[in-house]
Amino acid sequence: MAHDKTLQLPLLVVSPTDLSRLKREVEALEEYMQQAALRKGGEQLAKLPRTSRMLDEFASTNDLNLLHGELRKQTLDFLGTLETKAPVLNMSFARDPSSAFVAKIIAWLRQ
Repeated sequence: MAHDKTLQLPLLVVSPTDLSRLKREVEALEEYMQQAALRKGGEQLAKLPRTSRMLDEFASTNDLNLLHGELRKQTLDFLGTLETKAPVLNMSFARDPSSAFVAKIIAWLRQ
């Protein structure tokens, strides 16, 4: 079940910390699914890990069902590449910018 379009980050992901958090969530989901596959019938299964708004937005933006192993792998590869190769831009403002302003800057930079 390959997803043929290039994945996109939602505007909620604005920092390397956000990217790392997103990757950890997908890794936790992958680990849960691997453990679930190893369990025998009748054994108690832990609850599916909760997902953040950021991961929900990522899945929605890219039209992904992260319950599919191939899509999780593709997502982890994408996030890993971004973590190591994406440029990081530091900006300073006289005061904290609004989230709407940050979203506009992020959208502009990603274009």
